[in-house]
Amino acid sequence: GRVYVINKIKKRFKARQG
Repeated sequence: GRVYVINKIKKRFKARQG
């Protein structure tokens, strides 16, 4: 699995939203 990559993208996405 690529949990690391997913986590990174999720964090960046959240930071961009708020």
